[in-house]
Amino acid sequence: MINNSVLISGQADFLEANVRVIIKDDNEKILTDDYITADGWMGKLYPFEKEIEYNLPSSQNGFIEIFEEGVKDNNKINKLIIPVIFNNYINISN
Repeated sequence: MINNSVLISGQADFLEANVRVIIKDDNEKILTDDYITADGWMGKLYPFEKEIEYNLPSSQNGFIEIFEEGVKDNNKINKLIIPVIFNNYINISN
């Protein structure tokens, strides 16, 4: 379960050290779209870490996408999808 923010950390070997993070709820509502810069790039894995805040979700479940953005066509390369449960969602069914 995650609250109003989540700490994203890992290692990456991405072009220009940019790690893109998108958090969405199950309704495909984008709650945040952010970048994290790793400590280096090309040739080996470098650590990255950032506390990322997001807007209030409209569903209890969602996911975090972490990926490298393609240079030519902005494709999502090496994409990792992490399912999450939000502690702070708006229940619109009541």
